[in-house]
Amino acid sequence: MSQLERIIKKSTLKYAVVAFGFCVLSEIISLVSPRLMQYIIDTVIPQRNMHTIIISILIFVSIPLLHICVKSIFNYFTIVFARNKGNEYAIQLMEKIIHQPLRFFDTHNSIELLTESGRELSNLLLFYIKDIPSYYSAILSSIIIFIILCSYHPVIGIFQILFLPLSIIPVRYIHSKLESLVNNVLEKNAKNNQLKADMFKNIDYIKSNNLETFYINQIKKNNDGIVSVWGSVASMESLAGVWINGFMTSLFTGLSFGIVALLMMYTTKLTVGTIISVVSYCELLYSYLHTIFSTEVEKGKFEGEFTKTKELFELDSDISTNQHPFSLEQAIHFHKVNFQYTNTPILKNLTLEL
Repeated sequence: MSQLERIIKKSTLKYAVVAFGFCVLSEIISLVSPRLMQYIIDTVIPQRNMHTIIISILIFVSIPLLHICVKSIFNYFTIVFARNKGNEYAIQLMEKIIHQPLRFFDTHNSIELLTESGRELSNLLLFYIKDIPSYYSAILSSIIIFIILCSYHPVIGIFQILFLPLSIIPVRYIHSKLESLVNNVLEKNAKNNQLKADMFKNIDYIKSNNLETFYINQIKKNNDGIVSVWGSVASMESLAGVWINGFMTSLFTGLSFGIVALLMMYTTKLTVGTIISVVSYCELLYSYLHTIFSTEVEKGKFEGEFTKTKELFELDSDISTNQHPFSLEQAIHFHKVNFQYTNTPILKNLTLEL
């Protein structure tokens, strides 16, 4: 684990625990809805109990409203915290860089250092505060739903296990590809930005040698390469979303419905309400699995995006030394200084005090 990750995990632990508790609570509440629907369909509707139906509708409406209100308040505080902490860590990184010896700057791209020192660390903080707790709570909720589905019938629960290998294998591949692709984009961007900075810095030389077209073509070539890699990143993200949230979810929802329908033909234990309840639980299960796999994909992006930042945080620097700015303790005296160049006098009997 890198130093940056240790710092972030330590500072976000309190918020992450609160977020995890909130996620678990909201997901447990959401598990009540399918059971409530089954009860209404199998018991309340045949009894024509309008009072219970109205109360159930109010419960259905109040649960998401309460969830949205609490989540909005929590998101506000986490965003403010992440923004402040992100700025604090950015200053720490700038201090580490600026206190490096001069030879460090001879071997490092100045524009890349500028980019990394100004990178939005608040996004990484929010990932640890919000996404990681959601990731673990989704795992816990998935296990609970699996047990519930097995309680209806073992075949229904065991069938859901097939969802995992069919999703994990492509997601693992996409995770590794995204990490390398994003890192590649950042390196190309840094080199291209350095080329632009050098071009404007040496504009006199470039114009005197008619190199404008050459530099523009180089920048255009680099931009084309960056766009090509970003296209691969976008396609990988899209593939992950379509595969899990589109194809796999639709496929397993339909197959689960078919399995329940077949089981109803051979057992009286399952009812119409059971079908609705099972399908609802399956949809919840697939949404939690999508959260798990999409977090894995995002983790790959962040690992690629902040690879260089993590390396810079590992730099050793003694910030406690050389903290006093340079100042002259005594005046510098020039007395009757003479200087000439190619027999041309430049300075003659110069007397000066600084």
